[in-house]
Amino acid sequence: MLIRAYMISCPAREELRAATIASLKAGGWLEAPVVCLEDRQWELPLHRHMALVRSALELARRDAQAQMILFLEDDVIFNRHFRQNLEAWQPLRAHRPGDHFFASLFNPGVRFLRSDLPRACAEAKPDSVCGSQALLIARRTVQFFATCWGSYSAFNADIKLARLAAKLCPILFHQPSLVQHVGKESCWGGPFLDARDFEAEWLSPACSGAVAVRCHTGSANLAKV
Repeated sequence: MLIRAYMISCPAREELRAATIASLKAGGWLEAPVVCLEDRQWELPLHRHMALVRSALELARRDAQAQMILFLEDDVIFNRHFRQNLEAWQPLRAHRPGDHFFASLFNPGVRFLRSDLPRACAEAKPDSVCGSQALLIARRTVQFFATCWGSYSAFNADIKLARLAAKLCPILFHQPSLVQHVGKESCWGGPFLDARDFEAEWLSPACSGAVAVRCHTGSANLAKV
């Protein structure tokens, strides 16, 4: 399965973005993400963020190679074994091309319908889901988001993504969180979220047999969307 990383950002956060990309690389993800920069025509931060997320999804929708999108914000740090843990994650390994899939690698305190710790997985109650710091989204699901974006009204992009995803498939969370939010406030104007179950050194017991996931190999990309 080929996964390509897309990161939303803005020109003023170049230093923070570079630190996030360095942390991603340190976690074993050696290929640079596609960086999508905001359009400053929107006056309100949350409006800029909503437009940026929609544009990034549209860009990812046109990616004919990737079967899965790793959607990232630009102010996070990653588990030291990030890529290995993804390769070992059973829900991702069991994914079939053409199926919907939506999962978060960052848990800010959502409520779970059920939890399966041996599989490092939980299914969230959809109306409790928030945060878009690190999402895994199947290509088919990205296509749905891009084409049906206007069918659900929400002020925050992360809420909109979760509510749309809930129409298609379970919303899964990796346990523990593999990504942590850094800083103290949101630049988009929303509440600041952090993951209380983030474990920087956690390594899945299944990593020894994980070979199913590969990332895009290529040069860095930068897109204003």
